[in-house]
Amino acid sequence: MLESNKNRGLIYLIIFSIVCVLITAVLIYLTNEEIITFSKKDTETAMQEEKAKIIPDGLGIKSLKAKYTINSLKTHYEKYHWGEKEYEDAYYPIDVTYIQISGLKDKRIENQINKEIKDTTLAQANREELNKNGTRNIIVSAMCEANFSNVLSVQISKEIIDQNFNSEIQKEIIGLSYDLSTGEKIKFSDLFTNDAGIKNIISKSAYMTFANEYLGNFELVEDNNWDGDMSKIDYSSIEERMFKVLQGYDRENEYSFYFNEKDIYVYINNEQIKIKMKDYYNQIAIYNRYAKKSGLFEDETENETFVFVLDANAEDYTVYRKVDEIAGNLFVDVELADWTIEGEKNNNSYEEYIKKLTEEIEKCEIYLSKNKDDAIVLGFYEELNYDDNGDKAKNDFICRAVMNKDYYKNTYMDKVLEWEQKDANDSDSLSNHLVSFLSEECESNKNIKLEKQFPDGY
Repeated sequence: MLESNKNRGLIYLIIFSIVCVLITAVLIYLTNEEIITFSKKDTETAMQEEKAKIIPDGLGIKSLKAKYTINSLKTHYEKYHWGEKEYEDAYYPIDVTYIQISGLKDKRIENQINKEIKDTTLAQANREELNKNGTRNIIVSAMCEANFSNVLSVQISKEIIDQNFNSEIQKEIIGLSYDLSTGEKIKFSDLFTNDAGIKNIISKSAYMTFANEYLGNFELVEDNNWDGDMSKIDYSSIEERMFKVLQGYDRENEYSFYFNEKDIYVYINNEQIKIKMKDYYNQIAIYNRYAKKSGLFEDETENETFVFVLDANAEDYTVYRKVDEIAGNLFVDVELADWTIEGEKNNNSYEEYIKKLTEEIEKCEIYLSKNKDDAIVLGFYEELNYDDNGDKAKNDFICRAVMNKDYYKNTYMDKVLEWEQKDANDSDSLSNHLVSFLSEECESNKNIKLEKQFPDGY
């Protein structure tokens, strides 16, 4: 009798479990088919309750006028190759370039980072891939993307060239990012504040990334004659890619990524997504989480260079850049670039030119000390570039705009920051875009006086 009751209880339990599974499956189906829906209010309440459990860390960027420091870490590139070139200007069958760093006081951390970058880069160049599927060359490059505050971010890309010299980039690019104070790798979630809506950021960024790619391809197909009709866009392809990304996202997972001073590039389900930090700056923690610490670098004697957050990243040829607001009425963007061909001797020291840049700033400060109702925007670019005779080319320019201080504070500063932080500027100092803006303003605004000094033929 007792045994019979046990069997009956087991049967009831099995039946109950099956019913539960069936009910759950039906609810999932009805929800997916939107035959039934859950209350938006209930969903929002659940999200708020979940968010309330997260303690904000206060590491988000407070303002686009915040600044970060360029560190004194030195970078250089090493090369590795295997096989013989087919002709002088060709690639080797295996052609590898990877970055190495120097200048950290802790050599254990420096050596650890260098070894990992080197090993990871060389691991992408597999000789067994040669001649498979018509492979002629394998080109791997590890390039520095970010080198500021306490962080280093490296992008490793792989390019395959076939027998017909067609080129194909490896779909997923590897990213390596480090906290220079510990040598530990930075996680994708570390780039954001604790309470950041990362999935929402990814969703919006994925849409913008895919839409821009689609429009770019559309314009190419249409021979750049697109009439701007948004109805011609096939949103279904964009939505499919977004669904694929969001389906593959989990906050606890780690994804391949790298970043520069303005953008984060992350790979989820073989899709590359570009996250523009400016659009989510109050949820971006990297600038404050890894703020520069003293005693980290061997060379800390030079003056710290402050640059506005989310500003254009400096290229390899930039040897000095200062973007700063001084005393609330002087905005400067000065740059020294060295285009001297590697191996050629440069008889002029950087200090001489940096002194020249500094003197231009001092002239402005003297003027403003006597004209307290004025403000100045100064762009000064000096380029070290030598012709075949060893003579310095005239590639320097000054753009100086004197304006009413109230206009500068209430209008101009926001516009110049918007210009500095936009995508199109790369690492340039004040360009024709900003000069054009000032010129147009001068025509209708008597508070601005524009002074330009360019070399002949500029």
